[in-house]
Amino acid sequence: MKGIIFITLFFISSINYSQEKMSLGVFQDARLMFLGDERGNSPGTMDLLLRLRLEGKQKKIGYFVFYLSYEHANLASTLKRYSSSFGFTFNNLSKSNKFINRFEFTPTVGYGNLNRNRNDSIDKYYNWSFCEETSFKVNEFMKISFLTQLMQRSDLKRKKSNNRRIARFSCFIGTVFNI
Repeated sequence: MKGIIFITLFFISSINYSQEKMSLGVFQDARLMFLGDERGNSPGTMDLLLRLRLEGKQKKIGYFVFYLSYEHANLASTLKRYSSSFGFTFNNLSKSNKFINRFEFTPTVGYGNLNRNRNDSIDKYYNWSFCEETSFKVNEFMKISFLTQLMQRSDLKRKKSNNRRIARFSCFIGTVFNI
């Protein structure tokens, strides 16, 4: 957590020098919203992901990004995750087709702290994640986004006892607003 706070302060203090824009993304896990899951969470279960995005200067085909994220899921035992990640946004893929340039593709890698509230005790896990966000620019202030995430889930119990770590795949849909 101290590392996340340090990174946050570093990037906020460098806003005047290297940042082009900031945006806020609000996402919901699509599977939990519409289908539920095999662990007893019914359709309509809230799994909200908030992402503060700091964008670097535009380069030839895109720009670097840094994210601070908070995820809150109302599962059988509440899940909260604080994380930071970085990546690159590809947004200038065609010189002649402006419609294609309305799409953005952002692969990222991140690290975070996942907390599970079970029986009035909080279990903490450090974990990694890989994400890919595909966005469509509706206008200069708003994007519709589809986010896929592969996240280490050491908090999940396995049927067989082994030392391998579990990774879970999630799909989120949401909206990104430029601040």
